[in-house]
Amino acid sequence: MRVFFGFDTAVAYWRGFVGSDDVLPNPVRTPLAAPGLPQVRRVEEALCELGLGLSGRAHVLTSEIVRRQEGSAFRSHAWGREYPSGSFVKTGRDVFVESPELSFVRIAGAYPIARTIKYGCELCGGYALSQTDAGFRERPAVTTPDRLRRYVQRADGIPGVKTARRACKYVVGGSASPMETIVYLLLCLPCALGGYGLPAPVMNARVVLEKGVARYDSTRRVVGRRYRVCDLYWPSAHVAIEYDGFRYHATKERLRADAVRRNELEERGEMVLTVTGGQVEGWRAMEVVAGQVARRVGHRLRDRALGTPPQRVELRKMLLSYAIEGRG
Repeated sequence: MRVFFGFDTAVAYWRGFVGSDDVLPNPVRTPLAAPGLPQVRRVEEALCELGLGLSGRAHVLTSEIVRRQEGSAFRSHAWGREYPSGSFVKTGRDVFVESPELSFVRIAGAYPIARTIKYGCELCGGYALSQTDAGFRERPAVTTPDRLRRYVQRADGIPGVKTARRACKYVVGGSASPMETIVYLLLCLPCALGGYGLPAPVMNARVVLEKGVARYDSTRRVVGRRYRVCDLYWPSAHVAIEYDGFRYHATKERLRADAVRRNELEERGEMVLTVTGGQVEGWRAMEVVAGQVARRVGHRLRDRALGTPPQRVELRKMLLSYAIEGRG
């Protein structure tokens, strides 16, 4: 019997997804008919196939809603209208999971737009939130901003799609950590959402070193790489932001490597700004960073973008609080 998982269960699946860096999940291309109500044993088997185990209640899409006692094996959700192509990914024998794109719309239907954008950047980035000490783990991107945008244009009638369409405008790919995403959101979301409205950077961009900058050994072979990777980079303005979460615990070797790396970029003509966790937590420090980038990229910060308006307070509170987004 077919089992379709969605909502929290789909979010958990994509956060645990282990795939290839160059192969994205392939959604089912044709719309599928509404499934019947599966047996508890079948749901448990399907969860094991997904590698999610039996902790918590699974969220299953069915053609009928059945009220079950708290602690039951799964919670059923009404299938609703026909879903557009690309809404589900087949993961095993008659086992389907909501695609990353549909998962994005689900989040948009349950949370404010800023959290939806944050989740979209996670889906399109190289990390996923987790309960590890670091709060995240590396994993390949499971979708792209273009795939999100194409899907939400076809997702008429699904709760949350209007918010998802607005959120797509601000989702970027390439972020390597939650804090890189947070720095991007604080700087680049529009003022109405609590940001400074700066133009979007390229995340984890490769900046190629010129011959006069790259280091060579005695045989004229390049020592190390010919490029440096910048966490946030505005190519036309030649300004980069590096997020450093370990500034106060760095070793001498790391401090030396960071200094060499920074000198190489500055010799190339790049302006390199370092942002730490402490700066992110304090609005005054981030306002200084926003002003430096704005001047470099030729963007004027309006008065309403400065200080701590309610939108900025709410955005920072949401971004800095750890939460596994989903729908309970």
